[in-house]
Amino acid sequence: MPPSKKILLISLLKPADEPRMYEHFGKTLLTAGYEVHLAGQNLSCLHSNTSNPIIFHPIFNFKRLNLKRLFAPVSVLLLTIRLNPEIIIISTPELLKIFFFYKLFRKVKVYYDIQENYFENIIHATWYPPVLNYILACTLRLNEWIYSKMFDGFFLAEKSYQHELPFIKNKKWIVLENKMWLENGLKEKITRQHFPKKKNYGDSVKFLFTGTLDEDTGIFSAIEITKKIHALYPQLSLDIVGSVTRESIFEKLQDQLMNVSYIRFLGSKQFVQHDKILSAILNADFGIIDYQPFPHIQHKIPSKLYEYLSCGLPIIINQNPQWELMVSTYQAGFSVPFKTESVNSIVDMLFKEFYPNGPVKESLWNTEENKLLNFLG
Repeated sequence: MPPSKKILLISLLKPADEPRMYEHFGKTLLTAGYEVHLAGQNLSCLHSNTSNPIIFHPIFNFKRLNLKRLFAPVSVLLLTIRLNPEIIIISTPELLKIFFFYKLFRKVKVYYDIQENYFENIIHATWYPPVLNYILACTLRLNEWIYSKMFDGFFLAEKSYQHELPFIKNKKWIVLENKMWLENGLKEKITRQHFPKKKNYGDSVKFLFTGTLDEDTGIFSAIEITKKIHALYPQLSLDIVGSVTRESIFEKLQDQLMNVSYIRFLGSKQFVQHDKILSAILNADFGIIDYQPFPHIQHKIPSKLYEYLSCGLPIIINQNPQWELMVSTYQAGFSVPFKTESVNSIVDMLFKEFYPNGPVKESLWNTEENKLLNFLG
């Protein structure tokens, strides 16, 4: 039997076991016979060894804005030379230059997994002065233009990126959305639930907010609308399970949740273990998605939308046409204006029936698996 191909996936800013790299790409490639290596930040949890494990390389431990990040590419290069993989997938733009030159001297296929429109993210960032944002964004985009020329292909996490990223024009690319990977045990738990989902007036109702906790992702508007609804329906509660990357956001959260007993903060300043999020989804009654209408995120489909659909969790979303179409197609929830002062109609909507046909199979990652394998050849 010929030896399996060795593949290395690298992220500077996320744990080596973050869901897209580990569950989506890693497990799919392992099942297909690849020897899979994942490099990134410290692991979010411990993983048991199996007879044919994915090999983790948690070689980084720094925050997004840290001087250690400047030297991280050197660690990546040393690891890559030692492993000598046949295929490399990177998901962080500052690695483009290194692997442009690495590819000149090694016979290797290199792919760029684009999980964000980094140019737009930096342009609209609030932690630098606007002029500096523009300089950094243009420098990054120039690097993407120059150093990705020799890459063998691009993975796009969002359909909208095919129109937003000019440097992939006339290049080989494929959209691989952040759909839901479900282990067999979790599938069994979901199938044991009763559908359609319906709460009765007087029942306790638990809202859930998961993922990155920031102004852009709508955590504070979710808290605000929960407080308004709770004033009319005291049986309501909210669980917050996600990661806070900015200290100012963490402090604001603490301030807004002080003496609010019906809202629980179950998040962390570190990357939250994905199993913890999935457990929270199975124990919630409604998931809240309220990305703010900023240019760099308004066309994105949040990973948690796929997670909620896959698990059959009713969803409350803001008024985004793309999300509204997905939610209405499967009768999976409803949209609301989160800035509204009157929430009476929202209370009424909590007791409708949802998911008449059960969880949404189309939101599972297995629709993307063959696309990934065929693209790699």
